[in-house]
Amino acid sequence: MNRLRLLIPSVALAALTATGCFLVTGQFIVSVALGNLSAVNGLSSAGKYIDLAAESSDYKDHKSKLKDIPDIAVLGTIKNNLPAPVSGEVWLVPNPSGSTLLADKTAVQAAGGIKVWSLALAANETRNIDWDTSAGLFTSAGKAALTSDIKGDGIFALYVFGSTATYDLTITNGQIVVVISAGP
Repeated sequence: MNRLRLLIPSVALAALTATGCFLVTGQFIVSVALGNLSAVNGLSSAGKYIDLAAESSDYKDHKSKLKDIPDIAVLGTIKNNLPAPVSGEVWLVPNPSGSTLLADKTAVQAAGGIKVWSLALAANETRNIDWDTSAGLFTSAGKAALTSDIKGDGIFALYVFGSTATYDLTITNGQIVVVISAGP
């Protein structure tokens, strides 16, 4: 009986190796801290320039073997500091020119900015954004653009804005986390 338990996996391994169908893949996680941000009426202080190769040695080491981005999350705690409802929005500027942040939402949109996700907040509400919550907030265009940038050069900028002209949002312990599949 013990021989049979060893024989079946050994034959399967030999068959995969002989046919060239032996595929070795792995997944790793890249996490980039966005830190604590304050988004008040469009000020550029609520942004972060990201170069994944500079931020993560894993990304840099495996970039040439990148196969897929199975999941992405933008995490942290977001607080609406005003007595009126507002949506907090995360925007992406793909391939920014330089590490200087843009001045406001209009400049982000003019630079080809894409809304990545949006979260409705009640007056004075604080929400913790975990992995599952983040997954439901992504727009399909935003997730596709972010995935494309990560598969490309890994350089982009993320910004936080409110959905109305007057807003005051605080983001605490913000981070972007990317699950990357790599192979031979």
